[in-house]
Amino acid sequence: MLTKEKLINKLKSPELYLYGLLFGCLGAITNIYLTFDLYGQLTLHLGQSFVLFCLLSRGFSCALIAAAITNGSLWYLTDNPYFFLTLNLELLFLGLMLRKKFWLLSADIIYWLLIGLPITYTILLFANLPADFNIMILSKQLLNGVMYTIIAIALNYFAPQVTTSSLPDRKREPLSKIIFRLSVVTIVLPSLIIALSLTQKSVSQFERTTVDKLFNHATELETIIEQYIVRHQVAIDALASTLNYQLSTDEQQKLLNNYLALYPGFISMLIANSQAEVTHGAPNSFYQNYLKLPKNEHLVTDREYFKYPKETLTPYISKVFQGRGFGSDMIIGISSPIIINDEFQGIAEGSLNLPKFGEFEYELLGDNPNEFILILDSNKKVIYQSMPEKEMVDGFFEALTQERAPNAKPFEIVIDGKKYLYQVTENERGWQLFVFQSSDVITTLITDNFYVVLLSLFTIIVLFLFLARTVSERLTTPLVQFIEQFSQLDKGMKVNLPADSPAEFAFLTKKINHAHNLQRNYQQHLASEVEEKTKQLQHLNFELELKARTDGLTGLLNRNSFDELAENSFQLSQREKLPCAIAMLDIDHFKKVNDLYGHLTGDTCIITLAEKLKAHFKRNTDLIARFGGEEFIVFVKGDEQQINEKFESYRKLIEKEIFTHEETLFQITVSIGVCHLSPNATIKLVEAVNLADEQLYHSKANGRNQLTGQKIS
Repeated sequence: MLTKEKLINKLKSPELYLYGLLFGCLGAITNIYLTFDLYGQLTLHLGQSFVLFCLLSRGFSCALIAAAITNGSLWYLTDNPYFFLTLNLELLFLGLMLRKKFWLLSADIIYWLLIGLPITYTILLFANLPADFNIMILSKQLLNGVMYTIIAIALNYFAPQVTTSSLPDRKREPLSKIIFRLSVVTIVLPSLIIALSLTQKSVSQFERTTVDKLFNHATELETIIEQYIVRHQVAIDALASTLNYQLSTDEQQKLLNNYLALYPGFISMLIANSQAEVTHGAPNSFYQNYLKLPKNEHLVTDREYFKYPKETLTPYISKVFQGRGFGSDMIIGISSPIIINDEFQGIAEGSLNLPKFGEFEYELLGDNPNEFILILDSNKKVIYQSMPEKEMVDGFFEALTQERAPNAKPFEIVIDGKKYLYQVTENERGWQLFVFQSSDVITTLITDNFYVVLLSLFTIIVLFLFLARTVSERLTTPLVQFIEQFSQLDKGMKVNLPADSPAEFAFLTKKINHAHNLQRNYQQHLASEVEEKTKQLQHLNFELELKARTDGLTGLLNRNSFDELAENSFQLSQREKLPCAIAMLDIDHFKKVNDLYGHLTGDTCIITLAEKLKAHFKRNTDLIARFGGEEFIVFVKGDEQQINEKFESYRKLIEKEIFTHEETLFQITVSIGVCHLSPNATIKLVEAVNLADEQLYHSKANGRNQLTGQKIS
């Protein structure tokens, strides 16, 4: 009866509702604004710590009010009633275990292992999530429970003024338990925060690294594809140029077959006359099938790869289309006009097989099963895809049209309920190149870290349990002995303290002073060493910076340094209206030199050419760099004639140079491409470099060992 009346009076107390509202609001604010985000929607919610603090300091009834507010805010925030269910069950379980004299942390761990995690796992099974993701969520829930429970215990220890005297008296705990619990709280909580912070940092770093890697792969893929197309465009241009000479029908067919053998990327090649009639085709099997088509389908009049070269007398690269006659693959047509005596005589065309992009994927990604690509043309049509499941393509387009989650990152996408990281680049043809990677690698990383944290926590708790008992015995045993000795003495008699007590304190003081002196001397010595090491480091940094700006083999500028310095000189020339030029130089047949005489001899050739370049172009305004491999790039100021004479002089100098390998003498030559820029030229430096590279290509194509130049007004 007394207990019932006491309960009724307690429920009528304004303090109950005041404190319940206070702790509930603190918990709700913590859940909303003080979350600990690990990855994506994987978040630690710590509002429950105020509910458990209320349980320890104000009792179960007050904690029920706080839990209703705190967990209700979490339900509202996540739109998930799961939290309201499990966290309120947790409070009921902990209230019962506290009555049975269990420690709050051990009771909470028992709850999650026996009740909370099984309920969570059952709910996750209905969500059809991957097994790794389920394990990660279960580990996170256990860590979350341990974390907010320790926070509640710490608040109860370090905020004793909130504790009420109305709670029932409890049996006093032995010193070993007090030391153990304080040790766990003061060590485990910071350790847990640091471990989770490091986990978050490592996950973020790993995510950034992964995204950067995907972007690099997308960019490399774009470059490889562009080089692939350009290489075949050059081949078609060369074929058309050869066909400018009047060849017989058999010679033309033989030439076409040879080009198809040299460039297997073409699924088919053809020659059409000025009336759009296909006169030759390769391979022969495809051409024979083509001849079997109706006469009205023998003409390619409606094809842009015929109309455009005919109208403009320039090469053409088509958009993606489906083949006709030679197959049904996705292809692009590359064509070039055949011009004889300034008159259009037809075209040479090659149908480039796009499904061969799979070879590029293997070259770029290897056998990585977690990474795949998707290539779309300018009309969002799939050119190539290597997704693990064909249905994922539809899921990808559906994901693009769906509204993204508020906290979704720009490089994340959810396809058929599974998260992927991706990066995309778009080339000048409007193609979009996507590179994807499953987020399972990040999930595995988080789960592994959680395992390490949980194992570490268990080890720490066991270790402190042992240490607490040991320390307690060493502290209490002398104290008990002293009290027993003191209690046996008569009044007025002197107490005989242990003889070693004062000596230990004196010894400790002496050691502390000695340690302080050692520390002070060490700091002075350390400051001196730091100053000396700083000077050495500054000198080393200077040397490293110098090495970073130069090519290790030749001592010339490297490409990055050249780009920076040449850009400044180029802009200065434009401001002062001074003529200048960019030249690209390349050793002819350098691969043959390496193959015949070895790479060391090849390096000797490169060094010799670099030294003669430095001797030949030694003005302060001349910039020379090793562009890559056997290529060099030079920025010079001056008019066209002077520059051409100087480069022609250099070319002849190299032509006469004799190199040796063992007892063999040999010579090398260089091809040069120059882009001259008049004072009024308005193009950018990178465009001038590309034009010089084109002129170098012309020098190569026209027989090598020569200079080809172009002037931009």
